[in-house]
Amino acid sequence: MKSRWHSIAVVVLLAISASLLLGSVAPSSQVKGDVDSLKAALKQAGFLVPQKDSVLASFDMPSEVCCPADAKFKCMYNNVNAPYLVSKVEPGPGEVTVPLPNNNFHLGQNEALILIGQTPPPMAYFSYTVFMGSRRTTRFPYNFGIFSLVNAYVADSINNMTVHTSGPPNDPFNRQMLLFIVADQEVEARVREAARKAGYPPSMFNTIVLPPAVLHLGVDAMADSFFLVQRTAVPQEQAALDEYLTHSQTLLRVTLQDPAWQPKPIPVPKVAVRGTGQTELDLVPALDALGEAIKARYPDKVATEQKLDWYYWEGFTGLQEEENQMAPSSDAVGPRSLPFKLPKGSFAIVFGVNHHATGKTSYSSFSLYEDTLWLGLDSVFDRQYAGSATDYLPADTPDVDKLYAWKIAWDCGDDPHCMTIKRPDCARLTLTDESPYKIIFRLYLEPATKTGPEIREIAFDRVLLFQP
Repeated sequence: MKSRWHSIAVVVLLAISASLLLGSVAPSSQVKGDVDSLKAALKQAGFLVPQKDSVLASFDMPSEVCCPADAKFKCMYNNVNAPYLVSKVEPGPGEVTVPLPNNNFHLGQNEALILIGQTPPPMAYFSYTVFMGSRRTTRFPYNFGIFSLVNAYVADSINNMTVHTSGPPNDPFNRQMLLFIVADQEVEARVREAARKAGYPPSMFNTIVLPPAVLHLGVDAMADSFFLVQRTAVPQEQAALDEYLTHSQTLLRVTLQDPAWQPKPIPVPKVAVRGTGQTELDLVPALDALGEAIKARYPDKVATEQKLDWYYWEGFTGLQEEENQMAPSSDAVGPRSLPFKLPKGSFAIVFGVNHHATGKTSYSSFSLYEDTLWLGLDSVFDRQYAGSATDYLPADTPDVDKLYAWKIAWDCGDDPHCMTIKRPDCARLTLTDESPYKIIFRLYLEPATKTGPEIREIAFDRVLLFQP
């Protein structure tokens, strides 16, 4: 009996030791770090920590930026029904106050922005991205009054497949995480060590670099401005996402005040490589057949196919040319139609390959935009596509389960696969028969590469316009 109890005691002690060794990958509920401890550790490391915290909070582009009667900006082709959270950052010490785009901030090389974050509930996609919003030190004439709008991401997004959290890699949802936005090696080392001393495990640390080689950092009037965006899309439970969006997350803007500090820029990080070499193009014959079937359904209408283009100055390409990129994502590609009109009596049908069904995306969608204000009117997501192509093709048609077709009309009647054009609640916009529209397709996050798909591997979606 004594030997048996001795064996049990040894097993228990081994289990306790193992749990202590595995503490760095503990689930969210066991993380010991807290904001107050982090602030104290940052102060000990030589940082000025402002009394007022900054925040990452829910953000609605139309109501906050582009639709009020006195608004000056357009809506930048907002992703409809895929909510954003955006940074609201307090000014730093010595910062020169100058007009900036909404929610933009300056940051010096001796500073860091730290997100003490909580990842969202289960969904198809979420990410964190830092954009350079505006530039005053330019090689070209300003494109927007007293500065140039650029809206270029400065590093690859951290997404639900690449984020480090308090949980295991295959379960990134509803977890704690820390994100360090930094430009300097010494600053990054100090904020990471402060976080570790405050009780946060390094296994939940993430970094987005603002590379000084291509950016104008500082708090002076001529410095570049930035903003942090968290994207969310296709939740398993809408109510859970709605609840998540009611809570802001803490951002700390900290400034190193060590007189011995010498700048040591972080080099430009490597960029993620898109593509697997496997295309969707073997589905083009099926896509052609679907298009012909759609046109045959409406013999009394004149059908015109709309050409697509691929607008993508993105990341460092558009940053170098100082083009307004309208905040794209390294996790996506976005073919789009040319502008078209939809007067009464007309309708459009969008059809294509379900890129999620082929494994090319974590989610895909299409959105309808009014193209003078760049305002999103509505979206349809791939989870809604199932069975829609069989409105036009027999159910036993090869590959029909990998296709979709969706109507856009002023009156959809009882058609379940139809988007009704909605008049937006926007003081700056009235829809008329002369209003221009545009379709944008979004293809997000290829699982095999954990970044955006390669455009050459994609079978393009298509748009047919039907008129009397």
